[in-house]
Amino acid sequence: RAHDDLHNRCGELEQQHAEEQLRRRNAEESSQFSRAEFGSRLEEAEAHKSHMQQALESTHALKEGFAEVIRGLMEVVNELQEKYVAQTRHYDQLAQQVRSVMFQYVQDFQEAEDVLYDQQQCLYAVQEAIRDCRGFGATVASQIEFHRQEAERQQRYAKDLFDKNQQAAEPYKEFTKSCDLARVVALGFGHAARVPLLFPDLDVKPEECFSVYNPRRSFDFVCAEADVEIFMITISRLCHHVQGWKVLGSISSHSRFVSAKAWCKLASTCKRDKRPLVSRIRSASLDSFGRPAGGRSPAPSAGGRSLQKSGGTPSRSR
Repeated sequence: RAHDDLHNRCGELEQQHAEEQLRRRNAEESSQFSRAEFGSRLEEAEAHKSHMQQALESTHALKEGFAEVIRGLMEVVNELQEKYVAQTRHYDQLAQQVRSVMFQYVQDFQEAEDVLYDQQQCLYAVQEAIRDCRGFGATVASQIEFHRQEAERQQRYAKDLFDKNQQAAEPYKEFTKSCDLARVVALGFGHAARVPLLFPDLDVKPEECFSVYNPRRSFDFVCAEADVEIFMITISRLCHHVQGWKVLGSISSHSRFVSAKAWCKLASTCKRDKRPLVSRIRSASLDSFGRPAGGRSPAPSAGGRSLQKSGGTPSRSR
């Protein structure tokens, strides 16, 4: 509205200026008037023109003031719009939180109903058990006597079996200090030896142990890794030469011993960390070839294995 008023005022001023120019032309055409009257009119016209210019300047200043007011109002409107948008988002978040809390309350109520139902079922079961106990109270003494006699019979049977085992083990109690390589049935290196299992509290490395098995007993050794390699390769080759075929667990070359020692150390590490071998190999492969973005392991294929992060134990995906 102010702008329209200003525009109309400017139009009026321009119209007045045009009229003044017309008057000036008329005054020039009517030069028969006296110089004094023409000069006075000219001065009046100049005074009026200066007055109009001052009015125009004041109008321009008023226009600039209105423009500043309009810009201020637009800034206020933008700020109100931003605050309204933020308030709307906050309301949406609050509504989602309220809905989640209500959903949790509903779940808790359902769980409470389930617990109440289970308690009632348990109470009914206890009542049934009490009635059963009252019904079978008369036969408790006879049942105790029956179980006592059965326990005595089993004890006698166990004693007889122990005596028979002692008699059967008499021929094998004699200790021998030699081993016939023709009767060796297996060789055990590392975790296949008996020493790590017989003495778990001792600081014995499995790769420093080996055992020689025959039908009657086993010979267990603990020595340095270099000596273990010499013994294993030598005994394996001698058994092969004597018996004509490889003995179970034999290691007949240096490369095979290095491989067996590496697998033994890997198995020791897996047992110490309580992680399966497949899980450790998979983790080492991912570390070697680089993990995917985000640090998460790729999803297993169908029928493969997957690892649980928390426990590190493998689980089969069906």
